[in-house]
Amino acid sequence: MEGELVELSMYRNAIRLLLESRSPRIIQNDTVSFAKIIVEEVIRSANEAVYIYSTRLDEAAWGAPGVLAAISVAMDKGVE
Repeated sequence: MEGELVELSMYRNAIRLLLESRSPRIIQNDTVSFAKIIVEEVIRSANEAVYIYSTRLDEAAWGAPGVLAAISVAMDKGVE
């Protein structure tokens, strides 16, 4: 369990770095946990709008508490 938390924390930090550097890299993920982190961090870092293109975004990612909190903050900032 602790190893998984460390892995998720490292993944979150890597996603944040990619977003901060505005990297053009396509972000791959293998799990719903990784998808939740990507969605949350993309929404959290948005200033104007968020567009997510996916063929298989798991519905569980949208209802995660962190994602819902990020959506609320984004809406307060006027993000579309």
